Parts: sequence; C-alpha cells; structure tokens
Amino acid sequence: KKFGVIICARNEESVIGATLETIYKQNYPREFYDVFVVADNCTDKTAEIARQKGAIVFERFDDDPSHRRVSYALKYGFENILENYDNYDAFVRFDADNFPHPDYLKKMNDAFCAGVKLARGYNNSKNLTQNVISSISGLWYIRDSRFNAQTRSALRLGQLMSGPGMTISADIIRKNGGWIDMGFCEDADFSLRELNAGTKAEYVKDAIVYEDQPVSLKDTFRRNMRMGRGLNTTFRKHGVRSLGKFFTTFKFTYLDMFITELFVPLACVACLWFPAYYIYDFVYKMFTDYAAAMLVLDMLWKILVFAYAIPFIAQALLVCILDAKKIKAPFYKLIPGILLFPLFMIFYAVGITLGVLFKPKWK
Repeated sequence: KKFGVIICARNEESVIGATLETIYKQNYPREFYDVFVVADNCTDKTAEIARQKGAIVFERFDDDPSHRRVSYALKYGFENILENYDNYDAFVRFDADNFPHPDYLKKMNDAFCAGVKLARGYNNSKNLTQNVISSISGLWYIRDSRFNAQTRSALRLGQLMSGPGMTISADIIRKNGGWIDMGFCEDADFSLRELNAGTKAEYVKDAIVYEDQPVSLKDTFRRNMRMGRGLNTTFRKHGVRSLGKFFTTFKFTYLDMFITELFVPLACVACLWFPAYYIYDFVYKMFTDYAAAMLVLDMLWKILVFAYAIPFIAQALLVCILDAKKIKAPFYKLIPGILLFPLFMIFYAVGITLGVLFKPKWK
C-alpha cells in the first residue's frame, strides 16, 4: 500500500525536525510513502525545517480565531492532497511531536492488505518518566490501548480512534470529499460518524506511536477542557445516534460507543451534583443526627479507597507488568505515577466539566 502521512503543526520548530527524521526511518520502502506537513498559522520556522527534512509543506493562514484548530488544518491539507497528489491507498495522521515505531507503516500495511479500512495503533509515551504528571497521563493512554482497545478487538467491536497514528483508507477520504469533521474532537467525531455509517475501526496492537504527554497541570487541564468541549458535541451529535443504532441493529459495538461517550455528562454529574449532594447531606445530618453524619463520612472514605483508588492503582500496576516490554522504562521510575494514577480521572472529569461550562481556546 502507498501511504500519505499528514502532520498538522503550529509553531513546532523545536520538534518537527526530529519527528520527520523518525518517520523517514520507517522499515518500509521509501517510495511507498510521502509526508505532508500543514504549517498552520506558523510564525516560526516550522515550514522551513519541514521542507529541509523532505516533507511536502502546505502553509495555511486564517485570521478567524474560531478556525484555529487542527480540524481546519486537516481540511486544508486533504484538499491540497486530493487536488494535487491523489495516488494513495491510505493516510496516516501523526502529531508534530509523535515518534512512530520503525515498523508502524509495515504493521498498518499488513492490516490494510487484510481488508481493514480504519485503524488505530498502540499509544505509548515519549516522556513517561519525565515527571509525575507525564507519567500519570502516559499510563492512562497505555492503559487505554492495553485494556480498552485490546478488549474491543477481541470482542470484534469498533474502536474509538485518537489523532496520533490513526490510519484511514483513502477511499473514505475521497468519499467524504476530504476532511469534514470540524469540531474540537475531530478524531472522535470521525470515528463515531464512520461507525454509524457502517465502517468499523480496528486495533493494530503492534503499530506503536510514542506521544509527548503534558508535564504540568495547566497544560493537562487545557487539553482536557478542549476534549470536554469537543466530546460534549460528539456525544450529542453521534453518541445518542449510536444508541439508536443499537436498538435497530442490536450490535453491541453501538452500545459500547454510546456508553463510552456517556462519560462526558457523567463527568459533569460527578463534579457538580455529587459534591453538592454529599456536602448538603453531611451538613444537614450534622444538625439533625450526628451519628448518621459520621456514617456518611465512613461510607465516603470506603468508596474512595476501595471502589476508586485501589482499582485504578491496580490497573496501572497491571498494565506496567503486562506491557513492560513496550513501555521500556525502569519500574521504580513508574511507581509515583502508579500510586497517583487515580488522580488522572479527577483531572479528566474536572477538565471536561470546565470545557462544557466554559468555551476553551486552542493553545
């Protein structure tokens, strides 16, 4: 198969060169893939460096602040590719700071030769041991690949694709006339829209891509707020429709995707209603029945420890044991991230809730 690799980049001069060097070291015939970089509203040397490294560069400038997100860069890139370079069997999307494993295209080629039309790989981390924030975040996405994606694959369910490494049949891009999912979570929108249209994404576990994880709470919340805003729209547009598809087809993959996207409204409930309810319940009982108030506290700490913290720590520990060869990090450096792993869900839920309540900017 001939692949077109597309990268959207904004002011990524510090990382784009290393990413392109890694992509050009694929264990795959060089004449069977090209790399396109969409330099989106760049004010640095991203475009210049990308050309020097051998990529085909499209420079995009758009003064509309509402258009300054990756979906518009993808739309612009695919428009140019379909118009001037339309000779590919499939497209692979990477971010500007992703390092694909040398066998990434080889493994995706095997899958697409077997008839796959949409695929995601195994999302690993470049900076898993940089600090505790990157460790927690990296372990979450490794866990998603090892448990969620692999289980869906075993049950022959559709996958929810994420941006880094998502691979798409060129026929689907041509059918759509380019890239048409313009929200904050364009990858989730694309996955669910195609699933509802009858095209299921597959999981290729040996196609590994290494992502750069956020290293500060500020960046973590920014990303999660964008995801919250986008996934809320995804749930309303595609998630509810998936539930309807389940009742007309009785295929569990549609119910699975509905439940997955249901996390967005549940996150809002968890962050808004649960605290309000239990604070009210505790304060009310403090004035009416002190013993009952103490029972509330006793119940809450048991729930948080035994039904929340311990299961999440166990998941992080288990994924580190099962995928030690893929993670390739000293175990002792992962211990802080394992022990604090339950915090990710709190960061995630709070960030999603803030994203639903307040319109985030793409930074």
